[in-house]
Amino acid sequence: MNAKLGIWIDHKKAVIVSVARDHSAVTRLQSSVRPHRHYHGAQDGGGEKKYEARHEQGVAHFVDAVARHVERGDEVLILGPGESKSLLARRIRKIKSLKGVATTTTAADRLTEPQLVAAIRRRYRLPS
Repeated sequence: MNAKLGIWIDHKKAVIVSVARDHSAVTRLQSSVRPHRHYHGAQDGGGEKKYEARHEQGVAHFVDAVARHVERGDEVLILGPGESKSLLARRIRKIKSLKGVATTTTAADRLTEPQLVAAIRRRYRLPS
């Protein structure tokens, strides 16, 4: 397909922008992962290791859901404030069917949707 994608991601949501010369398409995904709090011993489920494992598993499921929007031949700019962008880039590189997908990560705070689309269009040198 050779799409130019930009993905803004954190643990709460992802905004996936596909750009072409004359149009842009935006897809939004919400994470079901609850905020990560420190373990306090009285929580359900049997211990800090299990608590951490459940949280990590939830994040991994969300990152996998975002990675499913990438196709072979795509070029992807991944933006975000924390470690989610790196997790997504590593996940894309591990998926055999996405071998050769060019990924670039960049730190970015929250962006409005028009700011995100404009940043991605600039990255790929497409007219605004």
